[in-house]
Amino acid sequence: SYCYTPETSRDRQGQDLTFEAFRFRALELKSQGARNLNLITPSHYFRALEPWLRDLKTELEVPVILKVTGYESIAQIRRMAGV
Repeated sequence: SYCYTPETSRDRQGQDLTFEAFRFRALELKSQGARNLNLITPSHYFRALEPWLRDLKTELEVPVILKVTGYESIAQIRRMAGV
């Protein structure tokens, strides 16, 4: 319901993705030269995203960057670092 980009939060241009759609987009970005997968403030959706990232980790072969807020618990940071 909230995103830093007005196109996503205000203009409702974001969309829900299945794992296969997420996987396709991530691999497509990699094939276009992306050097990382950068997720902005993923704390509120990380629990749902974590198994997807674990499944995609070996296939993606680029770093996953999680830009966090600083309000995450130590346990949450450790969990995120495991991915």
